[in-house]
Amino acid sequence: MSDVFVSYSRQDVAFVRRLHDALERAGKDAWVDWQGIAPTADWMSEIYLAIEDADTFVFVLSPESVASEVCARELAHAAEHNKRIVPITCRGVDPRTVPGPAARHQWISFESDGRFDAAFDDLVKALETNPDWVASHTHWLRRALDWEKSQRDGSLLLRGSDLASAEEWLAGQGADTRPEPTALQNEYVHASRRASSRRQRRTTAAVAAALVVSVALAVVALVQRNAATEQARVAEEQTRVAESRALAAQAEVLLPQDPRLSILLAERALRTSGIPEAGATLRRALARVEALLVTHNHGSDARSAAFSPDGRWVISAGSDRTAHIWDAASGRVVRILRGHQRAVPSDELGVRDVDFSPDGSRVATAGSDGTVRLWETATGREVRVLRIGFPVTVVAFSPDGRRILVGSSRGVQIGDPRSGRRATTIPVRDRRGTELEITDAAFSPDGRTVAATAFGSQTKLWDARSGRLLRSLPGPGPYRIRPYSVSFDPSGRRVITASSDASARIWDATSGRLLRTLGRGTGAFDASFSRDGRQIVTSGRRTVTLWRSGADRRAQTVEGHTDAVTSAVFHPDGERILTASADGTARIWEPARQDPTLLRGHAGPVRSAMFSRDGRRLVTAGAAATARIWDASGGGSRRTARGGREPTWLDEPVGCRVRSHGPVRRHGGNRHQHPGLGRHQRRDRAHAPPPERLPGSAIRRPAGLRAQCRVQRRRPPGHDGG
Repeated sequence: MSDVFVSYSRQDVAFVRRLHDALERAGKDAWVDWQGIAPTADWMSEIYLAIEDADTFVFVLSPESVASEVCARELAHAAEHNKRIVPITCRGVDPRTVPGPAARHQWISFESDGRFDAAFDDLVKALETNPDWVASHTHWLRRALDWEKSQRDGSLLLRGSDLASAEEWLAGQGADTRPEPTALQNEYVHASRRASSRRQRRTTAAVAAALVVSVALAVVALVQRNAATEQARVAEEQTRVAESRALAAQAEVLLPQDPRLSILLAERALRTSGIPEAGATLRRALARVEALLVTHNHGSDARSAAFSPDGRWVISAGSDRTAHIWDAASGRVVRILRGHQRAVPSDELGVRDVDFSPDGSRVATAGSDGTVRLWETATGREVRVLRIGFPVTVVAFSPDGRRILVGSSRGVQIGDPRSGRRATTIPVRDRRGTELEITDAAFSPDGRTVAATAFGSQTKLWDARSGRLLRSLPGPGPYRIRPYSVSFDPSGRRVITASSDASARIWDATSGRLLRTLGRGTGAFDASFSRDGRQIVTSGRRTVTLWRSGADRRAQTVEGHTDAVTSAVFHPDGERILTASADGTARIWEPARQDPTLLRGHAGPVRSAMFSRDGRRLVTAGAAATARIWDASGGGSRRTARGGREPTWLDEPVGCRVRSHGPVRRHGGNRHQHPGLGRHQRRDRAHAPPPERLPGSAIRRPAGLRAQCRVQRRRPPGHDGG
């Protein structure tokens, strides 16, 4: 393609050569026929092709050119294709003899040699007017002519970006835009658009057809899959029912000879299919087990249970925002303490902690609704409400009962339980000043000191009367290793903490000096002193370790639990240890024998376990809405006891919040009475050691900790009753 096509008469060749040289110096590509041969068909085709491919048609006017037939044909071809025509005069002509396409345009006069340069400047300005439009005109004209010459072959139509560019070029035409698009150019672009629309419709139809076929095939496959799944489910259910009936029949046969084995078989049958025969056999077998004295169905998730100081009553706290006081001998509910409200926002944990006053006359309950409520044990009457304003995690009476310790998500508060007056408020903050949730707190045996831990903070000791900070137990660093349990020894001179590095540390309560470290990452997630302060028990993932308090080496390690050990406490005689575990059992250990008494029957994890003050009974609380009292006198020989309520519903944990248990304190609302002090110490922590999977569950539970779970009730297969 060229910038200029020059049409001239042979008599003007000298002028045209001068013009051609000037155009080349100006950077313009000019097409000029220098041969001067006869106008044959092939020669004229070449001329016409050059005109079509040139942006501008320059017609040199002279008397000979206006009379030339060839020049007239060239001019007519340029006009036919709407080429930009620029007439120039090299010699004077009669305007009446100039052909119409040239006569309609303004002429540039080169007649005087003296003004050649000025006239040439005018010509260059004309050539450089609207160059993009003219170049596009030439480009789309060539494409349209090729399409026309190929008998309008569809393969030469515009597509994609070419079609978009051509349509944009046509749309950009203004009223004064020259040269105008030709009819062929318009027809070519419109034909390209129609062909593109037809292709798009065909493609859409093909895709839609393929989609319909795919959906139909998917529906057929889904129907077949559902049918196969249903057949497999029915076959599996029939197999489970048959296996459950066989186990229930075997349990029934063994019931008179071996009720404990009968319980195992009946439990297996119930879990396999839940047929009524298995439940009936299990109930009859449970009645024969001497170790299980009482089963109390709290009606909701039983979060904790504790004996009163005289051992007459047991209190259980539930996620239904109530606490039950029941007779330890008969299991009869004598008081239901109602008053706590639904927490907002509803991370519903109900009653999170309970505590008897030292004389047993009052009960304190701590709730997620941000209140602590005081009740008369004898009447169940609510006597006072302490409004904390934040979810309460800890509540405990002082050893003399004159003060009450409250730990919440905003620190520690100490008040008077008789007047309800808040005496001391102790905020616990991290290094950025953010108030932290208390995870564990306890009075010292003399009630003068309070120790507390919080997530993201060191363990700290305060004066219980003034709230003055006495000392911080530094440890390796609060932001690397976090303490999440704390308790005093019976003398009050030492403090023991359990930390997130799975070690226990003993501190001098007066100086804050670290005395020794136990475990060093081996699994000490929970730690407490014995009644005489000479022994320490730590619990880990599946092990319990006994330590001599004056030495760094372990005295004995006992194993047997198949899941996380959630609590460990000493018997009042100091010779036995009671453990609770997420494996659904509690065990009484004589460490030297490695032969525990096994307490079975909870349908889910056992959250807490504690001895009565005289050590003759113990109470366990589990996630399956039950608390149980057991005979603890069988110590020497190995025996297995199982218990449970009528299994008409299965309790399935569907959402867990990690909380921890502690051996001789209350953890997360679980109360363990310290036999040497006649009081209760407690803990509520929300930090976890490395996770460990619960058997048969998709829930991951941190080892050594308990999970507080929402309980979703569902009917077992084959259950017909309410």
